[in-house]
Amino acid sequence: MSHTRRLVTQCVSAGCYLLEPTEEWFDAFWSIESGRGRSDTDAIVCRDSLLAPNLPMAFAAARRGSEVVGVGQIVIERGWAGVQSMATSRAHRRQGVGNAVLRELGNEASRQRVENMYLAVMSENSGATGLYKRAGFTTVLEYSYFTTGSTD
Repeated sequence: MSHTRRLVTQCVSAGCYLLEPTEEWFDAFWSIESGRGRSDTDAIVCRDSLLAPNLPMAFAAARRGSEVVGVGQIVIERGWAGVQSMATSRAHRRQGVGNAVLRELGNEASRQRVENMYLAVMSENSGATGLYKRAGFTTVLEYSYFTTGSTD
């Protein structure tokens, strides 16, 4: 399997667009993720790890007008597509944006002949857990995060 980045068609409202895995995609993701208390250093590490894994991957983005309002990514390894970097702007939540992105990532996994998908989500993120349950995902494992540093 080649290590390629694929363009993924995404559709929200009346338009379908292609979005390359570019700074625009990352900036849209980070504008949402940084609101969760992430630092500038986190942004550098996150950008490097999301945009450059040595595995096949695909990116999806949803637009409303010229604004990217939702994003997601899959990384494909050993017959599985790992869903990650799902984020929807606060103003566009509960409007089908996350569902459209997730559906398109699933379609791309199918085009790549990948039948299995997985993801991890924080259990307190009720909007995301609801989206994933409606999409057919089930909880198979729970785990905890630990840190030696301050979380303030």
